[in-house]
Amino acid sequence: TQDSSEEEAPTFCSVEEYCLLAGGDSTEVEAEEARQQREEAERQDRERQEREEAERQAKGRQEREAAERRERERQGLLSSASGDSVTPPPPSGADGPVAKQGERLNLRNFQIVDSFSGEETPTVNVAEWMSKLEEMFNLLHIKPEQKLAYLKINLKGAAYSMVQNNVRVHDPVEAFTKARTLLLERYGEDWLSVYSKLQKRRLEAGETADPSRSDRYPHVRPNVARFAGRAGAHGRSRNLAGRNRD
Repeated sequence: TQDSSEEEAPTFCSVEEYCLLAGGDSTEVEAEEARQQREEAERQDRERQEREEAERQAKGRQEREAAERRERERQGLLSSASGDSVTPPPPSGADGPVAKQGERLNLRNFQIVDSFSGEETPTVNVAEWMSKLEEMFNLLHIKPEQKLAYLKINLKGAAYSMVQNNVRVHDPVEAFTKARTLLLERYGEDWLSVYSKLQKRRLEAGETADPSRSDRYPHVRPNVARFAGRAGAHGRSRNLAGRNRD
């Protein structure tokens, strides 16, 4: 026989059993469970809305910071190039920026090329865009160490974010080469597509070599160096250079 002074072990029961022992019924139990489920669903919904709102605010903050950073880079470059205060850009006409009477177009008052985002409709050929940009660099005598900054000025959206987040090279010349390679690899065509286009472009009857060469040039210049490190690059480079022999 156990000692009467020994305490009895605690007995645990469910909510339903407790309510029944307390004089309740199953209807009250179901109502209590429904209330708890409703409160839990409301709590989860509030947490989800708070997370979504925090994500929207973070995304908006990142976009504003990226835009402000680009604007600071643009203002700094234009100021250093012009040697005086930056003036607002002039109005644009059908053929590009329009300078005021007696004013010379310079780095302060025109954009080098149309901005590239990789999301344009219709799609912009990034190889042609890079060729045009580099031609403008040569015409404007942009220094090699300044090219990356000018490249960023002419990028926007996803393309700008990709370059900003993935180019971690300290040397500005090497960094520009890295950014250029990233853009071509992400938005450019593979070498088989380029090779196929160049093969299909043949001289027509009575056509001189100049138009054919001009059509191939935007594909040749950026892609020969791009594919040079792959197997068979020598043969492909020779084919990319022109197929007018036949």
